[in-house]
Formats: sequence, C-alpha cells, structure tokens
Amino acid sequence: MQQGLKPWLSTQNVMETFGYIPPEAGFRLAATTQVDVYSYGVLLLELLTGKEPTRDPTSGKAFHLVAWVKENVELEGGRMSKSVLDPTLLNPKYSPVSDIHVDEMLRVGEIALLCTQSNPADRPTMRDVENVFNILFKCAEEKNAVRDQNGKVTLKGDGVKTPKERCHDDSSDDSSDASLFSDPATNYDGSEGRESC
Repeated sequence: MQQGLKPWLSTQNVMETFGYIPPEAGFRLAATTQVDVYSYGVLLLELLTGKEPTRDPTSGKAFHLVAWVKENVELEGGRMSKSVLDPTLLNPKYSPVSDIHVDEMLRVGEIALLCTQSNPADRPTMRDVENVFNILFKCAEEKNAVRDQNGKVTLKGDGVKTPKERCHDDSSDDSSDASLFSDPATNYDGSEGRESC
C-alpha cells in the first residue's frame, strides 16, 4: 500500500459510510443509481434531523437514522411531523420559522423517505426528485406572495410573474410528471397528503 494513502484509509472512515448504504447493498458496495438515491435520502434526513446516520448525537450509541425517522412517522399515523426535525431549525433565535417553512421541511422529509425505501424499485429517480423540488419551489414562491395596495401580486425577490403564473407555468418542462412526484400533495407511501399549492 502506498504510504501516502494510509492516513485516508481506516476502519472508522468505512464505518461512518454504512449509514448511507441501502439494505440491498449489504457489504458489497456496488455503485448503482438506486444506491445513490438512497444515500441522497439519508443526507436529506441528516440535514433535517441534525442526527448522524449511524450514531445518536446525544448518547453516542449506535443508531439507524432511517429506521428512527420511519418509527416516528408510524407513531404519527404515517405522517411526517415536527418531532423528527432538528430543534435548531425550529428555533426563531437562529432563523425566523413560519408554518410554511415547517411544511416545506416536512415535505423534504417525505421526499427523503421515498428515497430511502427498502425496495430499490420503489425509489424515485434523481430526475423525479429534481422535478418535485422544482414544484415545491414554485409552490413556496406562491405561498410567499405579497399583494400590494393596488391588488398586484408579487413575490419577494421576483415581482415579475404572479404566484399563480409561477406555480402553474405551462412553459416548464416537467416531462416525468407521470411519476408519484407529479403531485406535491402525495405522501412518501403514495397516499394523499397535504393540499398542493
């Protein structure tokens, strides 16, 4: 082994990546798009929860982030709830948080759960994930609309199109709208969820 690589190779480095590996991969680390989607979902959950994929930050004990989030979702009747979100994200001391922001975070959590489904065939493609994030972004713009005294609707930072025009723009190319992701009101399990924008 080359001497220069030794500092980069350790059991600890490999152990820390296990939380990003889907169940079907086991100990064979074959790179597939389904593995990448699973890993992306874990990364989203890590950002939303503030927890590492394999270690509980409070106790330092072994932990499985995806299983923990799924257990919490089951306890909440199959819905994502604020209980899984990192309390720092909800603390107005660090950032102003509205119900709209919380709803958007929970939708990202639902996307993450879709990405981390046990069966690789049930996971979305990254194109589907991109499309749903584009839909959520447009809907967030609509929810953040401002109406002036003349009744003109503008968006913070935009001001050109009305929210309805932005959210329902026919010129956008959402070619894979036939997927589960075509409806932002769909839960991670395919059931109906929150109202769309």
